[in-house]
Amino acid sequence: MSEFLFEGTILNPNERIVNSIRKRLVKTDGYCPCNQKDVPKEDTKCPCLKYRTTGECCCTLYVKENDEFF
Repeated sequence: MSEFLFEGTILNPNERIVNSIRKRLVKTDGYCPCNQKDVPKEDTKCPCLKYRTTGECCCTLYVKENDEFF
């Protein structure tokens, strides 16, 4: 997993969430823990294609800078 930041996003400030997601990434060889079975694997390598193209991170490893609920 690389620390790729889409413009307007930050690494989730909640260390507990980040640590949990990173542990799951190790178990999945770097593939998104929220992987959809019908999505090609190359598109789900963290950071996944959805995050790289839209800035939306399904697993919340990355969040929008202005999100205040974390």
